[in-house]
Amino acid sequence: MICAARAEAKTTPFFRRTANSRSGRRTCRIRQIPDILKLLGFVMRSRFFPLLAAVLIGAISMNTQASPPPGVVVLASYYSVTQTVDRLESLLKEKSVMIFARIDFSGDAGRAGLHMRPEQMLIFGNPKGGTPLMQAVPTVGLDLPLKALVWEDAEGKTWLAYNDPKYIVQRHAVESNLSANLAGVIPLLERAVAQ
Repeated sequence: MICAARAEAKTTPFFRRTANSRSGRRTCRIRQIPDILKLLGFVMRSRFFPLLAAVLIGAISMNTQASPPPGVVVLASYYSVTQTVDRLESLLKEKSVMIFARIDFSGDAGRAGLHMRPEQMLIFGNPKGGTPLMQAVPTVGLDLPLKALVWEDAEGKTWLAYNDPKYIVQRHAVESNLSANLAGVIPLLERAVAQ
């Protein structure tokens, strides 16, 4: 116990030694909340508080960036944004997957006079795979055709994200066996980012 370690001290920063009326032994009691608030006030007035706050905010923001939203798969790419999207487009075309659109978000931002790190989206699909899902549950059309988002982060790393086909099927309460219709592109997404 902290008080036992400081037997000679009458008071420690957070604990006060008191005599127990029943046994006559000395015990520890946590000081009142105002004492803790005084300590917190001291820390906030400290010259190191801005540094401590910056470290805590950075740790929190790193944590939120590291965990994608439910149903989103994020893969690190060994290539630039443009190279990654080019590789994916080529792999999809080899397998006769239709490319519906390629959106250059950073290019559009630049044309509007805004700065944005490289970010592009490829929208693709196969009507033979997606149509049965939309026939079963029309709202699946909100998540189809499939999309791959590729971006560069603040450290210059490239990432590729896509909706997990199992999540799409679960989200729209489609029969689970239909997720195979969408899962065929996952190896292509993985190959696009690999060396």
